[in-house]
Amino acid sequence: MHSSISRIKKEKRLLLENHLTESLTNYKSLFACDSDAIYALDLDGYFIPLNPACETLFGYDSEHFSKMSYMKVVTLDHLERALSFFYKSLEGTLQNFDCQIIHKNGDILDVNITNYPIVLDDEIVGLYGIARDITEIKRSRQLLKVAEEENKQREEDYHAMILQSEKLSAAGQLAAGIAHEIRNPLTSIKGFLKLMEGNDGDTSSYLEIINSEINRIELILTELLILSRPHEREFKKRNILGLLEGVKALIDTQAVLKNIEIIITCESEIELPLLLFDENQLKQVFINLLKNSIEAMPNGGNIILEVEATGQKSIQIRCIDQGIGIPKEHIEKIGQPFFTTKENGTGLGLMICMQIIQNHNGAIDFSCGGNGTTVTVTLPL
Repeated sequence: MHSSISRIKKEKRLLLENHLTESLTNYKSLFACDSDAIYALDLDGYFIPLNPACETLFGYDSEHFSKMSYMKVVTLDHLERALSFFYKSLEGTLQNFDCQIIHKNGDILDVNITNYPIVLDDEIVGLYGIARDITEIKRSRQLLKVAEEENKQREEDYHAMILQSEKLSAAGQLAAGIAHEIRNPLTSIKGFLKLMEGNDGDTSSYLEIINSEINRIELILTELLILSRPHEREFKKRNILGLLEGVKALIDTQAVLKNIEIIITCESEIELPLLLFDENQLKQVFINLLKNSIEAMPNGGNIILEVEATGQKSIQIRCIDQGIGIPKEHIEKIGQPFFTTKENGTGLGLMICMQIIQNHNGAIDFSCGGNGTTVTVTLPL
């Protein structure tokens, strides 16, 4: 059986060689001038070199080359893959793939190979192969990839440096603001203490002022701690209307004393989806916004909490008051530390609110018309 198979393979190789000899005679100049290595493989995978580029690519002369199997020149890592493509070609399909070969001098080369079957008298007697050296192309691609990664890393380092610089700048501004806000009451305290030292009379008015200034320092430090302390957040899916109803219940007493009614409306025609948020943090935001609105409405009126689903992406809560409004030149400064228009304000409340909304991947926007202020909080679904 084995001798019969061997005899058939020899006959097919002879048929292949005759066919290739005829092809070389007819297309000699075409084969000779091609820069790619052109060869044939018999059914056992042995080479039949067809042009000088074969000798250049593999490093062997024609005599040695014709006695070699392709399995001798393919690297071990790529041998199984090359063998798979070889058998697929013998089944009658064209195969194109990249692999690595070993040059006679030991160099490892990257090549692109195309194999397609040679059919004579309706039988596959071998394969045509074309091998192209792509070592430099791959090396260039690798160098380009490394360069791109280095550039990307440099960009990331640059952005990190800019971010760090901005953080340091913000920290510097905050520190300057803290120093200014605390120095003022401390100066008052020191001054009144000096007055009290040389005054044997009634100093109760001095003590009231000192107590007031100490309370202000305490307020500033409390809000700074809220801003800086790392809170353990508890994000859960909840109903935003339920949270707003709870906040309304807390603030209603204060609102009624100022002749103010808080009204919650829902503009959505469909049931509002649940939002993922930290309940305590969002309560802090809306309590702060409502208190600001109440303080801005000395003549009473209505505060509307308007809730609306904006498509499938987010929910908007608009806090609309009928207060004195915010001057246009002040809107851009909202959220800056220690910027406030209130007599006893610290300017940290809205800064904290904006940070909380940012932590929820949301946005907060302030607009002012002729009849009050609208604060729009957008929270993603």
